[in-house]
Amino acid sequence: MNRIRKALKPIRKFVHKYVNGTKGMISIFLALVMSPLLSVSLLLVESARYQSTIQMVEEIMDCAGFSSLAEYDEYLDSRFGTMAVSQKEDINSTFSNYMKKSMTSAGQSVSLTALSAIGEYPLSDSEIFRQQIQEQTEFSVPAKLLLEGFNVKDLMGGLEDKFNKATDISEKAKKVKDGADAAKYVTDAIAAIQKAKAKAETVSEKLQAYKDAYDTPNTDADFLGAVNKIRRCAEAHDEAVDYYDEANNTVYYKDGYDYDALRSDLNDAWDEMMNTYKPNYENAAKELKSSIQDFKMSLTGANGCIAKINDAIVKLNKLSGDLGNASFGTKAFATVVSTLETVKKSIDTYLAGASESIMDGTMEDLQNQIDNLGLMERSSLAPGDGTINANWTDTTIDYTMYPPVNVGIKLNPDGVILTFANAEILLAKLAEDQESADCLKKLVTVFNSVKELSFLYDGTLDSKVDANSLYFNSAGVSFVDSVLIESLGNIVKGVEDVASLFTGGGLGALITGVIEVIVGFLEFLASVVLWVGKLVVNIGRVLVELGGNVATGNAGEEGNKLLLFGYAAYNFPNRTTYDDAKGQNLQGTVKWREVAALSGATSTTPSLSGSFMDLKDLKSEDGGTDAAFVGAELEYLLGGSKSEIQNQTIGVFNLYMMRMVLDVVAMLTNNETRGYLSKGMAGIIAFIVIALVEPLLDVFILVNPGKEGKAATIPFFKSDYIYFTATGLPHLMKCIEEMSAGAAIKGKLGQVLQNGVAKQPPASTEGGSGGSGGSEIGSKINSCNYTEHLFVLLILSVETDTLVQRMQNIVSMEGKAKYGTDFQLDHAYTYIKGNVEYTLNPMFKIDTLTQQGLFKGKRVRYAGY
Repeated sequence: MNRIRKALKPIRKFVHKYVNGTKGMISIFLALVMSPLLSVSLLLVESARYQSTIQMVEEIMDCAGFSSLAEYDEYLDSRFGTMAVSQKEDINSTFSNYMKKSMTSAGQSVSLTALSAIGEYPLSDSEIFRQQIQEQTEFSVPAKLLLEGFNVKDLMGGLEDKFNKATDISEKAKKVKDGADAAKYVTDAIAAIQKAKAKAETVSEKLQAYKDAYDTPNTDADFLGAVNKIRRCAEAHDEAVDYYDEANNTVYYKDGYDYDALRSDLNDAWDEMMNTYKPNYENAAKELKSSIQDFKMSLTGANGCIAKINDAIVKLNKLSGDLGNASFGTKAFATVVSTLETVKKSIDTYLAGASESIMDGTMEDLQNQIDNLGLMERSSLAPGDGTINANWTDTTIDYTMYPPVNVGIKLNPDGVILTFANAEILLAKLAEDQESADCLKKLVTVFNSVKELSFLYDGTLDSKVDANSLYFNSAGVSFVDSVLIESLGNIVKGVEDVASLFTGGGLGALITGVIEVIVGFLEFLASVVLWVGKLVVNIGRVLVELGGNVATGNAGEEGNKLLLFGYAAYNFPNRTTYDDAKGQNLQGTVKWREVAALSGATSTTPSLSGSFMDLKDLKSEDGGTDAAFVGAELEYLLGGSKSEIQNQTIGVFNLYMMRMVLDVVAMLTNNETRGYLSKGMAGIIAFIVIALVEPLLDVFILVNPGKEGKAATIPFFKSDYIYFTATGLPHLMKCIEEMSAGAAIKGKLGQVLQNGVAKQPPASTEGGSGGSGGSEIGSKINSCNYTEHLFVLLILSVETDTLVQRMQNIVSMEGKAKYGTDFQLDHAYTYIKGNVEYTLNPMFKIDTLTQQGLFKGKRVRYAGY
């Protein structure tokens, strides 16, 4: 055993000496190698913890931001479909509270040193507002269009076709304008003759005044009294004279008489006599001279019109050939031309006679009398030496006068103008088609009734908005086309003048009336064409934008604009929907009556006021003190005025213009109305009256609610009838029966509607087909209400940016109406910007390191709808 122990002892020594040493070396080696690795591992672990903490901070910020967004404005959401943080909440406080509560989940790994939040991207930013509305329209508007069966693409295609026809008419209207300008010379000439007549009447008045003044010495008591006073003074003078020394030409007075006093009394008496005569006579002579000068000038002006009438005849003859049978009727223009030729002949006759009626030398004689008003020769006065001659011994006072001037004037040109040999040409032409003449009589009655119908605006919708309620305080559209309204007034006056023939009026009124009707209508049509021209470009744009299918929501980038206009049409009340108990916004969350009540409406019963002819008297209005509109919001989107009544008026005006274009195009393809153009004077005027009345009735029907609140509708494109034809009258009667205000119009039009306006005239052979030249488009868009008509007008006449700004104004107005002045559109934030400053807490706190900013950080996070 011992031997074994001894043998193993060296081995143990070897192991202890070398193996354990090696272990130590290895341990030392491992310690040297692993320590850095462990340190790096610890750093990586700590770094990962920091990253996790930072991510947690961001998540907590997002959570706090979205939680703050939950405090949204419920009214903006339900009313407009827009989302914004409620202005009742303080964004910073709300965000801070949510941050602090949520930070407990982070434990001790991080400490907040500062935090804040502000709102950004408010609804006052048009791009932000439009984006939100666009998202809202992607489903709601296509659904509404499908529900209403309103095919915008088909409608726009049809409208382009109609406007192209109107553009074709505009080419002829340019020629018509030349004829219109020429025809106006006739009215100018007639006006000049009437002016000459008035001047002649003035001459007659002044001539009588002159004669009265001339006869004063024989009739005027004051003058005769002054003469007697002179005689008494002369007798007193004779009494004072002792004798007259003819050799020395000297008068000797008796003692006790005052020569100077006698002389003064005599002169005073003479001056008194002259003062009772001279002023009146002098003024009468001057006024007579002036009136004659004016009369001669008026004759010169009338003569100047004759050349222009010749011009008019040439141009109208050419115009009749240029237009052919397809427009307003060659026969009718021929009637006008023959009338002009007759009028010109009569005017020539009158002017020649009137010019000769002023005798040569008349003006010179008058001027001599004015310049030399010593018409009474004071022959009884002494010469310049102050003595008195022998004539003073004779008590007879002598005076002499110029003879009166000779003025002869033809004072009644009516007889010359109106009673010419072939004056019956007008009556014959007017009545050559008795059916048209009878129709015209009835149409004039209808026209006078319809133009007085009250429908221009709803008087209960009368807000004048405070400019402070608007975010964009820009001006609205120009009110109305003044030229158009003036020409419309001329048409009305002309129709009334023509109508006077049927009630015993003079032919003068008929001549002027015919010219006024035709010229006024041509000017009116030219203005309508200009109005159309502004929209034709927009139709092309709209059709391009309709590259996608709006009705299914796949409209494409440009087509989205139409969805925006659809939102405008259907998400805002108008004068025909604000009182509808079933009327509501696109989302179905707010009823229009609630909106009207919110804005301060006191009545939901429409009160239609103002006739179409009142347009000429309406002026632009400034805003007032109201917070918001009370129902006519869609009209504001179209007109942009602060006055609700003015917006309604602009809406009616533009609606009438559009219906005028559509109806005139329909009339030119309708055999019943086209037939009038092949008739004489009565036919063309009947056509014009129908062209004016048809769109007026369209508008009247559209703005009047149907029975039980149902919106009234008419075909957008009339393909089967025009109201005042045998075919169309039953349709008009049906529309009136369905109107809640039907009784009013029936009372206005009376028996005309019951008995019919006219039998169907012979069909025109100038083209057209069916009742109205049937239209495929017309059968598709066969029932459009007021809202849909304004939808089309919005698309065609309002720029997208302008529309968005006006919608923002409505949001601003309604917000102020609901919340008061606390609501500000630029505080309706759609995003929250959170700012946080923090310190990361390390696992092992080393003050010299952790307090040097190496573990501090900042984060900015956005949260939005």
